[in-house]
Amino acid sequence: MSIQATRFIITCAGRTGSTMLRLMLNSHPQIVCHGEVFSPRLIGFERKDKNSPINQLLEKTRNERPVDFLRDYVFYGGPYQAIGAKIKYSELEQPRWSAVFDSLLADRDIRVVHLIRENRLQRLVSAIIAQLTDVRVVLVSDPQPEPRGPVRKIVVDVESCIRDFTAVQAAEARFRRHFSGHRTFEVSYEDIIDERSRQLLDLQRFLGVEETELTPYTVKQSAGRLEDVIENYSEVREALCQTEFAYCLPD
Repeated sequence: MSIQATRFIITCAGRTGSTMLRLMLNSHPQIVCHGEVFSPRLIGFERKDKNSPINQLLEKTRNERPVDFLRDYVFYGGPYQAIGAKIKYSELEQPRWSAVFDSLLADRDIRVVHLIRENRLQRLVSAIIAQLTDVRVVLVSDPQPEPRGPVRKIVVDVESCIRDFTAVQAAEARFRRHFSGHRTFEVSYEDIIDERSRQLLDLQRFLGVEETELTPYTVKQSAGRLEDVIENYSEVREALCQTEFAYCLPD
């Protein structure tokens, strides 16, 4: 008698390390985790031939029958013990995918991996750099870039910064409430990259698979200190020191 695969989603805000976590989970032989299958274009669907006409068929099915697509394709377990996908807050809250969201909320057997990034300033800086460079993910296998000069500094608008922090914090709380009836595992980007943390082992147990060392396939987009990356850092620091988000500043 076959054991039904654990079905799960990773839900999060953007720039929280979700691609890094997804690819690490895919390094486990018993797990398949799809990418953003409800993004504007169907991307990150594992085990498909990118040159095959099945791409168009999958996208057509998703657009016309999204709940069936979720059940029959995304959560098709095959020989795997855990099968899931990454779905961002912003995607789940689109009216276009409301039936998908309702289906997820109604199915209490689906487990939820809630990914957050504790340092909201680092998350925002990552989002700004990704927008400026049009580079979302850097893979370990990518060719080494040509030597270049210092990374261009960015200017962070203080009011927009605080609005972003507040909005992401509210979304995190909202999704904790949405999935309060599901088995949920909350993990932070900071724990994932901390070699001393046991969170990745705990996550594997949560998904019902054997514990093993997961392989990272991505590298940090920018490893610079915040004060070296943000041109108006002193202004940002002074403003954040007066708010609840002062903890995002380095000591």
